[in-house]
Amino acid sequence: MSSPEILDFLSNLSQYIVGVIGENDDPSISKWLKTKGVLLDGKTLSLSIGPERIKFAGLGVNVNQEVVGRLRKDNYDIFVTYYPPLLLGNKFMGRYSVGYGFLDEIIESACPSLVVVGLSYEAPIIIDKNNILYLSPSPCYRGGYMLLEYDFEKLRIISYR
Repeated sequence: MSSPEILDFLSNLSQYIVGVIGENDDPSISKWLKTKGVLLDGKTLSLSIGPERIKFAGLGVNVNQEVVGRLRKDNYDIFVTYYPPLLLGNKFMGRYSVGYGFLDEIIESACPSLVVVGLSYEAPIIIDKNNILYLSPSPCYRGGYMLLEYDFEKLRIISYR
């Protein structure tokens, strides 16, 4: 199956798929997300889910100061990022020292209830810190995924690997 075929399959299982671009992503993933209007790289997106609206924001590998500044000025429910924040970098990468302080600043000012981190070299990570849930599935090329249900009262992790 090609990447777009996998995304089409997943979109048939779920109401919504959103994403950011990672370092090694197949270019067809970006094209699929753009075509569907759900590529979050450097922008926000509000989706109606039942009677409620969830506001997403995202930041992939293409980072610039204008985008970072814009994302700091807004509030949203879910933040999707390729890179881990500095606060959690070592937890996500084990012995490696990674993470970016500007992401901590965005998260602190936006106060999302959920942060989904794409960069992961190890097992899935689930961390609850300062009333924010941080999630990172294991790498997709190793079969990693995370299925979530968000009902405005609480987030439920359906399945992950």
